[in-house]
Amino acid sequence: MTALEQWKELAKIENLRHQLVAQPTQAIVGRNYGGKVDLMAVAFDAVKTRDAWTIRDLAKKMHIKDDAAQQLLRGLVKEKHLVSRVLHGEAVYEWS
Repeated sequence: MTALEQWKELAKIENLRHQLVAQPTQAIVGRNYGGKVDLMAVAFDAVKTRDAWTIRDLAKKMHIKDDAAQQLLRGLVKEKHLVSRVLHGEAVYEWS
């Protein structure tokens, strides 16, 4: 892949990211992603807005079930983007 092709690919990805931030509902229904949504990427963009998250916070923000939010947060912990700890009997996910 040439440098120009790499630059075009990076520009395309950045454009999709900006569309996701500007129009999250349309991106989630698949308009910008060809019918497929990477929920991990959506969750990553959501958690960037705060220092700490609970499962219920992310579920409410993304309009998903608690189980799905927990799975996404655990995935981000596994990828070492977040760390988790227990605070007052509830899991709290924070930036590492």
